[in-house]
Amino acid sequence: MSNAAWVVALTLYFGFFIGMCVALFLCFRRSGNKGFLWLGIALVLWPIADAGLDVLREHYANIVLAGGRPWLFPYSLMVDGLHGWSGWQMPTGQFRCVHDYVKELIGQSLLLFSFIVLLKGFSKNKKDDTEEKMLPTEPS
Repeated sequence: MSNAAWVVALTLYFGFFIGMCVALFLCFRRSGNKGFLWLGIALVLWPIADAGLDVLREHYANIVLAGGRPWLFPYSLMVDGLHGWSGWQMPTGQFRCVHDYVKELIGQSLLLFSFIVLLKGFSKNKKDDTEEKMLPTEPS
């Protein structure tokens, strides 16, 4: 892919990303439903943190493959191949799989939680609207 195509792709990606941030903020401001904030965490902040965790994982995997020992947990659990594998330590490839599964579990859990909070907020607003309609009026 040429450099111009990368520029277009990244521009579109960040444009949609910023558009999603603005749309979620406006929906939160209009409705006051905290589910939109949680949706912003799940759809905006978590992918940024996810990318940072991928960079850390690859950095510490390179350290392990070069024969070093990472100091930061959980990356200190990685070992090169099956040599020195004991207790909670695991090979680099297995650690990468577990790392990816845990990240996906966290991301999907945030998304599910945000939808639950959104639905509770909508049902609460709908309940308030129906109660206002059902209030008895004073006889004239």
